[in-house]
Parts: sequence; C-alpha cells; structure tokens
Amino acid sequence: MRQAFLDSIPSAGTEILVDGDEGHYLSRVLRVRPGEAVRLADARGGAAESSVLEVRPGGALLRVGPPETDPAPGLECALELCPPRGEALDLALEMAVQLGVSAVRLVGSERTLARPGEGPLKPERLRRRLREACRQCLRSAVPDLWEPAAFDAACAPVSGFAGAALLMLSERGGARPPALATGRVRLMVGPEGGFTAAEFARAQAAGWTRVSLGPLPLKTATAVAAGLAALAALAGYAGAGA
Repeated sequence: MRQAFLDSIPSAGTEILVDGDEGHYLSRVLRVRPGEAVRLADARGGAAESSVLEVRPGGALLRVGPPETDPAPGLECALELCPPRGEALDLALEMAVQLGVSAVRLVGSERTLARPGEGPLKPERLRRRLREACRQCLRSAVPDLWEPAAFDAACAPVSGFAGAALLMLSERGGARPPALATGRVRLMVGPEGGFTAAEFARAQAAGWTRVSLGPLPLKTATAVAAGLAALAALAGYAGAGA
C-alpha cells in the first residue's frame, strides 16, 4: 500500500485527479499502475483507500473508497529533541513518526551543535520531512511541529500537555522508565555528548525525571527509537505492526 496526501478527503465513489507534488510522487516516484491501491490522507487523521484508474503525466486519476482511520495510539507523546547534525536528524524523525509521536520540538542545549530554526533545520523543511515519514508508515496524522526553544524554555510547562509525565534520557545513570500514570508524556532526548550536570539539575528542579535505557551511550536516533518503544510498551500499546 502507498499513501498520498490531499487537503481533504472526498466522499467514497468520487473520482479525483491527484497532481502537483503528490501527483508527481505517485506517477514518477512510485510509478503506480491502474488497479493498484493508494491510501489517501489529509494530515489531520482522516484517510481513505482508493484505487488507481489512470496514470497521466505528472499525476494519477483515483477513485476514492470508504474512509478509514489510523490505529489509536496508547500514548500521547511530545518529543523534545536536541537535534544531531546531518542525516542522523532525518533518521530520528523517521523513528519518532513510526512510533506515534504527536508533537516534535527541537531544543537548543549547551552541547547542541545544530542550530534549531536555521539552515536545514528550518520549519518548512522539517514539516516536509515529517510528512514524508508519515507516507512511509501509512500514517495520516502528521505530528505537530512546535517552535524551537532553548533548553530552559523547553523544560517549562506546555499548554495542552498539563499533567504529562516529564522524562529526560540520560546516558550517565538514572532510573528505569517508570510505569505511566498518565496517557501523556514529554520525552527529552539530548545531543551527542549528552546533557550537562547543570542542565540535569535545572530540569529536575522543573519537575523532570532523569531516566536511563541502559549502561551504554546511544546515538540520538537509537535513543529516540528505544525511548519511545519503551514508553509505548509501558502504556500497553496494542497496535498491529510489522
């Protein structure tokens, strides 16, 4: 199954020509053929299966089928990420999308070398990357991208996430990830080299709990994947996946 994004999902039985960037993706990148199935998504959680009727230059004519929805996540999670440089950030975002995060924010810590909000970390580029990752795992709801923040601001409460468990990963010791008493969590993942002792102290004063995934330092993308998977397991997520 492949997926393409539309501004809105037409009603079942509608024939629609998908062109522009999504049409190019279907016809030139995926090279779909008549009779193949394509999942349509609106980036807000709405979706429907469709079938390819005809492939045209730069687009495809589809017939929309019945609506469907993404599997319900067992946890609402916001990822507070000190971004690594280069392809490591793309991999971390892919892992986050596949594991169901609802929001992502880039955080500037003392050891963060990449500059959130600038160059390859500009919001439009990050939103595009999140959308592309959703295509790959057939997820219709694209995670929110929060404004980047300095470390202390990222430790502060967030509107809409009141009562969330506040967990920051540490490669220098910490508690095991705790059983979750809430369906919301904010997970902070540090830069290569980790957080400083002063940052841990300020975060703990703001209510964050320092947790560890084991005795060995992890690359950023590995820490994102392992941390989110552990939290999903603790929350009792029972979705189906490969």
